[in-house]
Amino acid sequence: MKQQLELNPLEVCRITVAKGHRVLGVALETDFGDRFFEQLDELAEKFGIAITHIQVSRSPRDKTAKCFAFIEIENSKLSIKKIEELLKKQKFVKALKIVKPLKHGIIGDIYYFPITILNQRAIMLEKNIYTAIFKDIRELFGTAANAFLYYIGFETGKKLYLRLIELTNDPQLEALIEALRIVNVTMGWGIIKNVYIDKILKKAAVVVYENFECDLGKGSITPYSHFYRGILAGFFTEYFGEEMTAEETKCIAKGDNYCKFKIRKACKSL
Repeated sequence: MKQQLELNPLEVCRITVAKGHRVLGVALETDFGDRFFEQLDELAEKFGIAITHIQVSRSPRDKTAKCFAFIEIENSKLSIKKIEELLKKQKFVKALKIVKPLKHGIIGDIYYFPITILNQRAIMLEKNIYTAIFKDIRELFGTAANAFLYYIGFETGKKLYLRLIELTNDPQLEALIEALRIVNVTMGWGIIKNVYIDKILKKAAVVVYENFECDLGKGSITPYSHFYRGILAGFFTEYFGEEMTAEETKCIAKGDNYCKFKIRKACKSL
């Protein structure tokens, strides 16, 4: 029987489509106090507004928070202009901008840019777009694309290792692996379940569920990962201090329950 993980998806929701509803985007900067969410809820009820989504990013250095919310004003008797005026009058609001939907209902957070992760600029790619990078390119360039993806993954893994050293300030492998687990989930790459490491023989094995790359290759008769196995090879190359290679021995693309990677020392060419 095929094992299934219980997944709990999170809608990032910086863009939506207002189909038949009066929807606005609200970008605001606020003095983030203990009653912030309570005050928002009170205002929403008072104005006949439904808050359908809200993101809050608070600076660790002060009480200032940046927020973006989608609100439905279908049941509000107030005009958009009046809603904006009333929100701006609230003491906890330092700055505010209303974002209206385009003609066809598309609406998004065009106020906050760039997006960052741990103070580094980041980008977001939905599945339709990253399919072109990790799947369609293989159909165009064949094995050359596989080698290219592996190389990109390898360099990514090396940089990721150094970044995690910087963030954790702890060179111990246990801390780095836990950080790697967190990165995989928060970035949407996959869920690392099991990790085996032999520090003496310099080899490792990693089990990953829901690997995003191999999810694109369902129906393949061979293991599908090149980018992700490159990441693991690069990561452990930095850790062990010599070039490593990664082989995918189980793969969800060919019907396995999970992807399994074996990492070992690369063979030296003569």
